[in-house]
Amino acid sequence: MKNKTRFIFLFSLVLAILIIQNVSAYTKLCLLDCQGTPVDNPRFTCELGPRNSCGDPGHCEVCVTDAGNPTNLNRCLGQTCGIFGDGNDTVDPNKPNLTVLNPLNGTVYDDKSMDILIDVDSPSKVEYMDMNDQRRGWKVLCSSCTHAEKSGRFKEGNNDILIRATKNSNQQTDEEEVLFTVDSKTPKIHKTFPKRNDYGNGEFTIEYTELNLALIKLFYGTESDAMSLDMDFCSSGEKQSCSATVDLDAFEGQEIGYYFMVFDNINLVQSRLTNILVDQIAPNLLKVNVTNDERNVEFDIEIDEERSKIEYMDLSDRRPRFQTLCSNKLVCQKSRRFREGEHNLVIRAIDKAENSDEEELILVI
Repeated sequence: MKNKTRFIFLFSLVLAILIIQNVSAYTKLCLLDCQGTPVDNPRFTCELGPRNSCGDPGHCEVCVTDAGNPTNLNRCLGQTCGIFGDGNDTVDPNKPNLTVLNPLNGTVYDDKSMDILIDVDSPSKVEYMDMNDQRRGWKVLCSSCTHAEKSGRFKEGNNDILIRATKNSNQQTDEEEVLFTVDSKTPKIHKTFPKRNDYGNGEFTIEYTELNLALIKLFYGTESDAMSLDMDFCSSGEKQSCSATVDLDAFEGQEIGYYFMVFDNINLVQSRLTNILVDQIAPNLLKVNVTNDERNVEFDIEIDEERSKIEYMDLSDRRPRFQTLCSNKLVCQKSRRFREGEHNLVIRAIDKAENSDEEELILVI
């Protein structure tokens, strides 16, 4: 009798242990269409409709281990259908609520490195994708959290990232696209024209590098008569050149100063003050005589401004370019040799401010 009682007690104890182990080791889940388990690397996915078409009504029942791996459904006999072990009989239909704390949409940052800060109202997998480089895929910020914080590094210029939260309990998602700008480099001014003590005719040029250009501003004139111009037509980029022409009639024959300011979204850089002499009056060709003796051509030219060059260009050449005849002379008498045939010549007088007067003629040899 004692042995029988002892046997029944031991059998009951072993059965109780097995029941406890069975309850703690396996859980029956209810999954909506397209949900999978385990969450991070699904080995089972509920498919109620066509492939890649999620949201069909109904649910799948699956028995899983504590690690979320699917196993024989018989091991969960007698259990009610819960959501990832939470014990409920109803599938949670709500998607997570994603809040992006940083980076903020439309914001300009002065550093390529920054913290990505995300809040979610329920435990979720949080990740992001660089929409300008989608080949690199999703980058995981956390696998199951309500607050994600991780350092990221982004390229100079305009950035576009898509942030996604996938709720652990039902695989519903929430996404937010964030557009922001990184401007960590100050503008660089390489050169400005005219150069110091040169003559100016109203044309000003700046060479610069700025990938996120906001504005270039030109300042010119004298202390008593200062003027400015917004050059909002200049382009962003490396080793760019931008020119503007202004009316300097009020300063004709005077010395003026000028400088540029280059603005990006955060910084500004100023060029040094450069003094120039204003000359907007072009020299005049008073006389142009061109004669030839066979292939020898004589030039006899007069102008009214001595600080000028007299030059010619043969448009019939394969690579036409101006060639100097005389410099700093009012009267120029020179000879040149030409090949036989018809020549379309351009005679030009140009001063140091690059004001010029031209005349075309046909020469037949």
